[in-house]
Amino acid sequence: MSSVFINASHIRYCDDASEDIIRVTTIFHKPYVTIINDPKRPLNISEINETHLEGYLIDLIRHLAALVQFKYTIHLVKDSSYGHWNGERWNGMIGEILRNEADLALADLTITSERERVVDFSYPYLTTAIGLLAIRPPYYEHSGEQNTTDSFSKKRTMFIYPVNSITDLIEQNEVKFGALQFGSTLSYFTNSRDATHKRIGEIMMSNKTSLSKSHAEGIERVKNSNGKYVFFIGKTIIEYQAGIDCDLMQLGNDIAGHSLGFAMPINYHLKTKINLGLL
Repeated sequence: MSSVFINASHIRYCDDASEDIIRVTTIFHKPYVTIINDPKRPLNISEINETHLEGYLIDLIRHLAALVQFKYTIHLVKDSSYGHWNGERWNGMIGEILRNEADLALADLTITSERERVVDFSYPYLTTAIGLLAIRPPYYEHSGEQNTTDSFSKKRTMFIYPVNSITDLIEQNEVKFGALQFGSTLSYFTNSRDATHKRIGEIMMSNKTSLSKSHAEGIERVKNSNGKYVFFIGKTIIEYQAGIDCDLMQLGNDIAGHSLGFAMPINYHLKTKINLGLL
């Protein structure tokens, strides 16, 4: 079966099975990995390969392949998860590596001590933090329509957030807040030694309807909630979203800095080369 080989100038296909072929698993998350989808022919997940993807991490893996001289195939993780231990097994990209279904997890994957017990990580390619995604105030809630099709003539009520920082979240009930279910952000809050952060984690776990199945779902919920929902997510994602949608912003300061890296099997034979390529 042919695989994609990337060098510095072009893509070509190679059939030399004697060379290393890295099986890469990834997850759709703008701006790291984006699907180039033709609206005239929507793609099934099983059809997606490297030629259908773009984004910061796709550019990075191409650069590494050219620099380190390896081949790779790429697929989207089957369960759309990063990697969480559910008490019995690991899911997501971490699970695929442990089941020998992939050699490298290419994603905005947070390096955590729990994950490091079962996989190795590359050197960090990015250091970021958790932020709180919100609608930029003042925001408006549509409370009804007059007898007109003019959207600007709709009756609108202006609201200001009852919170100015994450500390205010636990002292009010008007604005709901959530994070990605089974993600490292939620894990940070539930295991935090900071009393306020710990309480935020307890509230989210007690109201699991506030948790989102994907980052995209959480972002859309912020956009469509009339300011009544905010979402904990990586600061770099907030910066990206605020750059393409001026109605979005980060509420409050950065929380809990962390590093992102590529996951791979423990003692993976190409780890040193990959690390050298990231320097």
